[in-house]
Amino acid sequence: DDIVSWAKSHTCLFTVLDYQDNPKMVVEFFSGFESAIEVRDVDSQRYTKPMLAASGISYVTFSLEEFSDLLDPQSGLDFCTYLNAKLEQGDDD
Repeated sequence: DDIVSWAKSHTCLFTVLDYQDNPKMVVEFFSGFESAIEVRDVDSQRYTKPMLAASGISYVTFSLEEFSDLLDPQSGLDFCTYLNAKLEQGDDD
């Protein structure tokens, strides 16, 4: 299965399931685009979101910089607020 092999190759991909074990959201952590861009990250950004959206599954990405901001107590951000904002904007950045 192409999807299974693709999923296994993405080590920072997490799936949120509902009570019936149906996938509802995929969260991916990636290095970001501030430095060298990896082909795998570009492919993921290009194909993953439309593929999941066609199945009714939300897709959210967090760059290393965004995740660092979430972990920094001085930033004033909390995970739930940030995740909600990402979902509302459609993660189009």
